[in-house]
Amino acid sequence: MIRCYTDAIRYRPAPYSPPPSLSIVLPCRNESIGLANVLPKLAELYPDAQIIVVDDGSSDGSGLIAERHGATVLNNPYSMGNGAAIKRGARRQRVT
Repeated sequence: MIRCYTDAIRYRPAPYSPPPSLSIVLPCRNESIGLANVLPKLAELYPDAQIIVVDDGSSDGSGLIAERHGATVLNNPYSMGNGAAIKRGARRQRVT
């Protein structure tokens, strides 16, 4: 119950803020078949999400498959490992 002007100020509702955005980081190495199956489903489930695929030295065209499905692709020239790929993708995420 608001009794005076200072109570009204204290209990003012928070201003509207948009929901947080979502970035999905997928590290991959020679996963072209898996990406071809997963990326369309992710895009359908999360249409506003930023999908980042980190191609960790693949030799099967995984990066090209990801680009065809609209993902942001980061290419490592050689395999740097899962942890390094995740960190690289996280650094590239969209900040709101």
